Amino acid sequence: MAIIFVFIALLLGAGAFGTIVVSAKGDEDYRKATRGNMVRLSWIYAALVTFSLLAVGVYIVL
Repeated sequence: MAIIFVFIALLLGAGAFGTIVVSAKGDEDYRKATRGNMVRLSWIYAALVTFSLLAVGVYIVL
């Protein structure tokens, strides 16, 4: 069971890292045009991490 949690954390971290790496590359006009998307993606990652931690906590307690 612990292996699954580690795998999920690594997968989530890899996705966040990949998003940041991709967003750092590219030309200036593209970065300006996609800034809003990056902000929304960052909020989605933050919400998913929070929800995942809460779900694991509830699972452990129950």
